[in-house]
Amino acid sequence: KSITPDDISGFYASLRKRKKPNGERFSENAAHSYLRGVRGFMSWSVEKRLRFDNPAKLVKLGKPSQPAKERFATKEERDLLLAVATNDSIRFVLYCAFHAGMRFNEIVEARPDWFNMKDAYVTIQKTATFTPKNKKNRTVPLSTPFNTFLVTYGLKSPYMLEPTVTKGDGTYRYDFRKPWFKVRDDAAKKLNVDLAKAGKPPTANFSWITPHVARHSFASILAQQGV
Repeated sequence: KSITPDDISGFYASLRKRKKPNGERFSENAAHSYLRGVRGFMSWSVEKRLRFDNPAKLVKLGKPSQPAKERFATKEERDLLLAVATNDSIRFVLYCAFHAGMRFNEIVEARPDWFNMKDAYVTIQKTATFTPKNKKNRTVPLSTPFNTFLVTYGLKSPYMLEPTVTKGDGTYRYDFRKPWFKVRDDAAKKLNVDLAKAGKPPTANFSWITPHVARHSFASILAQQGV
């Protein structure tokens, strides 16, 4: 009953300033989705006679932003990133994102029992430290290149990626953004050298390829292949 329109306005203002783990600001659309949740909760409070009004309805929202058209990585760009990767740790990350469509924290929290190399599939599932986004397990077939890589990479315990790293104060147990950025830069440099040799302007820039773009590119590449 103590929640006021000013409280909710303050929460909305903080959302618009909030940054995601990758450093990007929350979009206006994301802030709106949080406010819809608050509005729904307040409506429920009124129905249950815990209060007599819905203060969230009095909060003025900004104009929703138009969703940006997402750019997907091509099969050639995906393979280039894998080719320039300098160690198996970042290769594992790239395979998980580009060949299995796994999310950032799914890659970080992946356990050895998720991977069935004999039947070639990975099951993203709940663990003591991780719950899937929609709270449901999902199984994804392992591509031949990914399964072949896993034979030499091995099943590491307790985590497939950097198993000795424990959870600290950060959002994730392990943050692979720095090696991800390096792979992107190295791939762009290699491509620019090749373009220059061919007498073309060196304009390659892969800064737009985030782990989430890689996840969506996984689906895009499959769709182009008729899957």
